[in-house]
Amino acid sequence: MTQLTHGEQLRLEKGVARRVYEFTDDKKEAARLFKELYREIKDIFGVHTYKDVRSKDLQSVIQLIENWSPSS
Repeated sequence: MTQLTHGEQLRLEKGVARRVYEFTDDKKEAARLFKELYREIKDIFGVHTYKDVRSKDLQSVIQLIENWSPSS
């Protein structure tokens, strides 16, 4: 199984940032949301780091990011 390419990793990172900043402009709050969203990605896709997500799962991860909402 192939992991994400560098370009795919950047796409995922930009998607996460875009989603987080839809909820807050506060740096402290944003840090908490980044941690929460990345944790959810790692838990759902069973990886140690988002960089270990498989290329075949990229669309699913992007869908998760686009539909994600903070827990609190």
